[in-house]
Amino acid sequence: MRDTSDTLWLIVEPAPSSEPRVEEILPHLERLGVDPFNARQRLIGRGPALLARGKRSALEKIVGLLNEHRFVNWVVHPPPSRFDPHRLSGLEISSGTIIFACAGKSIVFPRGGRVLAILADLSGEVVEKNLTRLLRQNAYRGAGQIAHFSDQELQEAILRASPVLDLYRLSQDGEVEVAVRAFPGRFDPRGLGEKATYSSAGNLRALLETVREHAGQFVLRTDFGAAALPGCQPKRERGGEADAQRHNLAALSRFGWLMADLQGTPRSVEPPVPTPSPTASLPLVGAISAGGVASASHPAPMSAPPADPLPLPPPRREGEELARSWLCWSSAAFVATTAFPFFIFDTAFLEYGVYTGAIPGLFSVLLLLSGFQFLRWKRLIEDTPTSRVRSLAMGVVEVHGRAVRSYALVSPMTHMACVWYRLRRYRRHRNGWKLTSTLSSGAVPFLLDDGTGRVRIDPRKAFVRGGIRQEGGGTLARSDEKWVEELIYEGTSLYVLGYARPAPRGPSLRERTAEALRALKRDPEAIRKYDLNGDGEICADEWEAARADVEAQVLRAKLEEAAKGRQEDLIVIGKAGSTPFIIAGAECEARLARSYGLAVPPLIGGGIAMAAVSAALLLRTFGIL
Repeated sequence: MRDTSDTLWLIVEPAPSSEPRVEEILPHLERLGVDPFNARQRLIGRGPALLARGKRSALEKIVGLLNEHRFVNWVVHPPPSRFDPHRLSGLEISSGTIIFACAGKSIVFPRGGRVLAILADLSGEVVEKNLTRLLRQNAYRGAGQIAHFSDQELQEAILRASPVLDLYRLSQDGEVEVAVRAFPGRFDPRGLGEKATYSSAGNLRALLETVREHAGQFVLRTDFGAAALPGCQPKRERGGEADAQRHNLAALSRFGWLMADLQGTPRSVEPPVPTPSPTASLPLVGAISAGGVASASHPAPMSAPPADPLPLPPPRREGEELARSWLCWSSAAFVATTAFPFFIFDTAFLEYGVYTGAIPGLFSVLLLLSGFQFLRWKRLIEDTPTSRVRSLAMGVVEVHGRAVRSYALVSPMTHMACVWYRLRRYRRHRNGWKLTSTLSSGAVPFLLDDGTGRVRIDPRKAFVRGGIRQEGGGTLARSDEKWVEELIYEGTSLYVLGYARPAPRGPSLRERTAEALRALKRDPEAIRKYDLNGDGEICADEWEAARADVEAQVLRAKLEEAAKGRQEDLIVIGKAGSTPFIIAGAECEARLARSYGLAVPPLIGGGIAMAAVSAALLLRTFGIL
């Protein structure tokens, strides 16, 4: 009996991240009230994921959008509490049936029937290993170069851990008729005949293959614990905890019934045929859903070959940030120890500055300059049109896109792949927390991809907003220390306002020509072909011919490089002059403009008020008032 609750689940079968439909659908989902970050996590990978829940009327628009972008989806009731599969104790195989003995009860699976098999790891070890592998590959290869477990590798890893095999006999309508659960070493393998082995895991593998051979329609799922489905996540067993195993068995039953419901629910659309790619393309946000599905008609994909790792970040200059901090604090200390006591103790000067209106006038100038600067930035954010990377012009530009790493940058404390980080360390003092050190990745460039191309971002001197903020205790576990880490993860949707300029090139044409001529002089064999009269010496005319030939070769090589040049190698966005350089989350653009706009009235109003006070004091000083 199906649950008659009004709350339904919208489950989606994700697509590989290499498909542009993933990025295309996110803005439309956001307009329908679906969080784009969570939606992207559930739309990437291979395991089924819960995208939304609610009443059918509320889900219809999302379903229509998913169908339009050819995402396989199902609207189902949450899996109810049903019976657990019967535990297998033995089996008997004949030409037409497989008879399973389960606690005095015989369960028959006829040849040619419909079978759903769930091969799962009860320890949670395989899911953890898979996630660790994906995190490591994401950190050092990049989000687009992850080689996750294939179904065959995942199946072998499960069999080496704590495997259990659930077999569901389905009707032609996809309803569960009966289910059997097999534990390795807990059933009599003699019924397997020649396939029986001395290995409990080997007997479980033989049972799986036997059922596959007898079934007419066979589906194997190995993504228990990997699919993003509530109530279907295993607890990690530590020390053989019995409560963890009970929880995991209940979660496995829930997962099995839900997968059976999906088998009985017709697909709304058929997914597009993916284009074969020599490398895997599963990003980190899809790592949790990297399970596998294999059937007789849909063989399991194989793992992609390993890709070249990303280069290491450029070396940081030793003491660079320390020198900046020392210069900043020493300058502040100098001002504090010289100017401030002067104003404090020389009361006559202070009174004279206030009496004549000089000090209020200075404050009015500072307030007015700040107010008009904020007003300029607000209008620049609002009025600068969004450019596409493919048609980017030089000058002040505004671009939206997804952050992509150029280097294998990893945050120092949380060890997460990111394009930018800032780490602050604090120590507790009597008056609160005091900043002791700051570490930033500001000099490490990254790329911004908007679907039409990529452009390089130089984050030095940028105002960064919208990153993820994480806190923790000191590395020495001292109660008087803490750290605060701000991150922009790879794959984050960013808004960038900055100055686009040509990227620094390599050696000029003249420098390349001079180097080529020097190389020619050092190579007797190469220069001999320009000795046209064969006297063993290069005269002035022969040298001019050699120079012209070398210049033509260098020019041809430079033109070929320019023709093959990538967008990110030609243009860089960074800081220039007084133009604001802002890197923020895509959703922060309106908030940035609003925050600058709210600061303008008090600053300009205060500046005008201080200017009026200064003018009044000045007029009084000259006896006009």
